[in-house]
This record gives sequence, C-alpha cells and structure tokens, in this order.
Amino acid sequence: MAAEIYASDIYEDGTCTLLARVYGASGTAITQATCSSIAYTITDTTSSTVVDSGSLTIASVVYDTLQTDAIWTRDSTGYNFKWTPAYTSFPTPSVTYAAEALIVTTSGARINVPFALTVVPIVRS
Repeated sequence: MAAEIYASDIYEDGTCTLLARVYGASGTAITQATCSSIAYTITDTTSSTVVDSGSLTIASVVYDTLQTDAIWTRDSTGYNFKWTPAYTSFPTPSVTYAAEALIVTTSGARINVPFALTVVPIVRS
C-alpha cells in the first residue's frame, strides 16, 4: 500500500509538528495497541545524508482515536499520528528533508509515514 507523502515548508531554527492519518493493512486506523515499534530517519535529500535517526515512543505519537483539534486543518476526519522532531534535525536552509517514520505493527506489517519538508531560510536583522 503506497503512503501519501505529506509535504510542507518549515522555518529555519523552528520546530514543526508532523501529522498524519495512518491506516493498517485492514483499512482501519492504527492504535497504540496495534503498534510494536516506530523508528524514524531524517535525510537530507540533496546529499542523501541521514542527519537524524532513532525510535519514537508509541504512546507519545500514536492516538487511539482520530484527533480533530485546531492543529489539523486538512479535513474533518482527523489524524492519529503526531510527531515533533527536534529542530536541529533540519540544519540547512533551502534544503528538502525526507522525514520518515516506519511503524511495525504487532502483526509484523511495516507502514511507512513519509514527510517532505523544505526549510525556509529566515533573514535576521
């Protein structure tokens, strides 16, 4: 199953929050109980250099119900995945980074959650 790539601009030296609606192979939204592990990588797409990688705490990034709060403006259905990478993971302005979470479910399925993030430079006085 192909994942939608969520694309956005982010600002240099600023934090960003990455949101997605993630479904498993059965077509139902994932929950904390259906996830076994989540790993991530952040790659500079210009040089193909991994600038950050690690694991995410399931309870911190996966919601058991779809969230429709003010931060989600895409539609009225909501999101169930919310990740705030460190701003230091995007060190170079005017570069696009691939931020990818890999969710492994309790049944062994692997779900990729990809983001394409372009860093907008900030001009300081």
